[in-house]
Amino acid sequence: MGGCPSTTAGSAAGDAGDAAGPPGDAPLQGPCRWSVGEAVVLEAPGSPSTHRALLDLQPAEGGAWALFSDDAGGARQPDTVLERLTPSGRRREGGVVRFPSGFAPEAASLAVDETYRRYAVLAEAGGTGMERCSLALLDSQGRPSAPRSVTLPAGGFSLAGCRYLQGGAQGFTFLSEQVRALWGVSMVQLDPAGSTPSQRAPTVFEGYPPVSYARFPLPDRAFALLWSEPAMGSASLHRLLLRLFNADGDARAERVELRGNGLTLRRPSVVSLPPGMVALWEEADADPPRSFRIVLRTVDAAGLPGASRALSEARAGGSSDLLTAVTAGGELLAGYVTGSGVLSPRVLPLGPDGGGMAGALPLPLPAGATRVEALRLSPTQTGALAVFTTDPGAFPNRAVAVPLTCGR
Repeated sequence: MGGCPSTTAGSAAGDAGDAAGPPGDAPLQGPCRWSVGEAVVLEAPGSPSTHRALLDLQPAEGGAWALFSDDAGGARQPDTVLERLTPSGRRREGGVVRFPSGFAPEAASLAVDETYRRYAVLAEAGGTGMERCSLALLDSQGRPSAPRSVTLPAGGFSLAGCRYLQGGAQGFTFLSEQVRALWGVSMVQLDPAGSTPSQRAPTVFEGYPPVSYARFPLPDRAFALLWSEPAMGSASLHRLLLRLFNADGDARAERVELRGNGLTLRRPSVVSLPPGMVALWEEADADPPRSFRIVLRTVDAAGLPGASRALSEARAGGSSDLLTAVTAGGELLAGYVTGSGVLSPRVLPLGPDGGGMAGALPLPLPAGATRVEALRLSPTQTGALAVFTTDPGAFPNRAVAVPLTCGR
């Protein structure tokens, strides 16, 4: 097991052998024998001097859809581009989809729910109320409708901003911040056409002051909410907390503390791994030289945390901020970037208890690349797909897709 050192310059049309299908990890049985395939460089479809920023990556069509912001520099707004990728990381035929001019979000979330045929991109905005939220509905080929402004629900708390789009039976939901003395976060429902019906917009979090939070989808359209807040009486230590919600935004468990009194907790995530789930985050070491270790903690189906452990096989670079995780092939894959000078992306297969199933798998870097800007993983019908971008601030940089195959 290991990475192939070669890369593919350019990206051919979809492979004939990459048939579409559900992003399956359920039918596979037994431990995977993971192998890393050839890296595919996804050249920007516009200017050759484009900087590609990865906005989101979601499983779709048995492969993945990758959402990019392509900035050619100058005064021109970036282009928003959707790449429909096969499990091998290559573009499907007709797989480059451009969004209308002017739809150029700095942050966006991509919702793909193939069961209910819900596809959309939410141009995210913060809770300051200075930016408008907008939504572009997609068809099953990723082609967008004209973007429309999102109307926040009237009544109850005043809301501002929009983040973390998710599809479901009733349409779409996202999170919005409450504008009041006691800050909080509400879940907003949109109908399948992107309109805002009358609703109660349930509160999923409240507190003061505002804190960093993130939402992670779970089976049956449920979700986990993670947030980090200062530890009592300390400006440097933080707590990481978790609460589980159902698809309607109702809490299904009490909030629990995953980590107390931690130094610089970052990039927390939760992934479903039956019969429960696993939470991961990066945590700064107390002793210099400052580096980050990756910590994992199991959580049962009722939302109660189990044992935690640091992954000795994985240490993150001091400025990487690139931890990602996904369930694929019935196993947990943790992606991260490590090293100094040349920062190398790796994927570590893990068992349900966080134990290493095999050694870390290095992902091939294109020739001349020394740093990774963003890294995401997505399950596919043959295993998983890693997508990353290189060279922060460089014009041009590279977007790269690397397949990981689960052999039995």
